[in-house]
Amino acid sequence: MSLQKVKDINSNLYKFLTLEDERVMKPLVQAVEDALSNQQAFSGADAATAVAAANAAIPASARFIGMKVIIIDESASATTPIEYWYSGGVGDEHLVVRPAIV
Repeated sequence: MSLQKVKDINSNLYKFLTLEDERVMKPLVQAVEDALSNQQAFSGADAATAVAAANAAIPASARFIGMKVIIIDESASATTPIEYWYSGGVGDEHLVVRPAIV
């Protein structure tokens, strides 16, 4: 889902929220938008270290199933960015290599 589509959905959602609900929801929605707009790569000496860095940097409240994260394994044999995503949940253990689409 594109950032613009998320913003459009959020805009429509705000129209139906009461002021009290908006005070609760707005920070959460902002966290998701920030996570989408700031797609950054996380690197480490190996993939496990990079994944741990990503999980530490992305608040659980900003994660969603399908959220993509770029991981860079800095070991000598692999420096190519690898696309990971949260699959089946949003816990640290759910950030896994995204399968290639054939």
